[in-house]
Amino acid sequence: MKLGVGIKETDDIRKLLSQVKGPLLDIVRLSRDFDSAYLPLLKIAQRLAKIDSKAAGELLAELEYANPHRNEARLFRNAGFQGEDPD
Repeated sequence: MKLGVGIKETDDIRKLLSQVKGPLLDIVRLSRDFDSAYLPLLKIAQRLAKIDSKAAGELLAELEYANPHRNEARLFRNAGFQGEDPD
């Protein structure tokens, strides 16, 4: 897996998301149980919710659609981004 090789380090969560969203969602679509793709997107949504709730909601919806067999993104979105940990 080469995904991490091309990622530029940044403190800007939006820039990070733009780098990893597509490749990680592709992996989430292929593997129901691959936490190494699903959980980083969930954590990004959690951080993003603090500054852009609309973008966080969109990411969570995409994550739900990519893997409807997992419920973490749906629960986090339905809870209105409350709480510190969507796991």
